[in-house]
Amino acid sequence: MLSVNAAPLRSFSGMIQRLTFLILLLMSLSPAWAGDGETVRFGLSWQDVQSPEAGLNLHGELVLPKPNLFTAHLPDGLAPAPFAGLSAHLGHGTSFLYAGALWTVPLTDRLFIEASLAVAANNGRSEPRQGAAAMGCRGGFREEAGLGWRFDDAWSALVMVEHYSNANLCNHNRGLTNLGVMIGRTF
Repeated sequence: MLSVNAAPLRSFSGMIQRLTFLILLLMSLSPAWAGDGETVRFGLSWQDVQSPEAGLNLHGELVLPKPNLFTAHLPDGLAPAPFAGLSAHLGHGTSFLYAGALWTVPLTDRLFIEASLAVAANNGRSEPRQGAAAMGCRGGFREEAGLGWRFDDAWSALVMVEHYSNANLCNHNRGLTNLGVMIGRTF
């Protein structure tokens, strides 16, 4: 039976409130969006196999439509969509929230690639400790690259690799690289 340690996630309550505020703020800008519809994605990833925190993560993301500010002046693949998400470790490892910009480039009418850059906050250890990655500080950055498939206008699947790091802005920078899959539903 899979057991989930909720203690690390409780320390995330303040960050979840801030992320909720950010999402609501972004949603308030909806008249300025291109109108593609919001996409909700859920999935699983394997946290950094080389890390003392190797294990399973649960992912959730909200991808908002591309703002008209970008779509009016940039080609489709260069116009970013705002998005926010959570990578929650299902054991005792580091979890993180993130929000940023997502670029999606269609290769065919079904196959696409994507990349994202986001600011992030984690609940990991700042200093080295056995069984835990030394994240160095709470703030950081998340980058992601993925290959996806659209089943139809509503459903898609994505294989992705993500990296979380503080970009050497803190004393320690263990970083995490995760490989995962997500299923998306566009509304």
